[in-house]
Amino acid sequence: MTSNWADTMMHVLDKLVKVVYINVLWALFTLLGGVVFGVMPATATMNHLIRRLMRNEDVENVLPTY
Repeated sequence: MTSNWADTMMHVLDKLVKVVYINVLWALFTLLGGVVFGVMPATATMNHLIRRLMRNEDVENVLPTY
């Protein structure tokens, strides 16, 4: 059985890893979209995923959503 402290730490670290992963995907899809045409779609998707994380909605599969 885990303690409340461990659950909180796992929750925070899970969100942190997802934010880093989303930012890496943003950079990758911006470059793949040819910077000019890739910035807005990549940014809109990044904002959507970050908003879902902030609302504590379940974001299991980041890549297919992206």
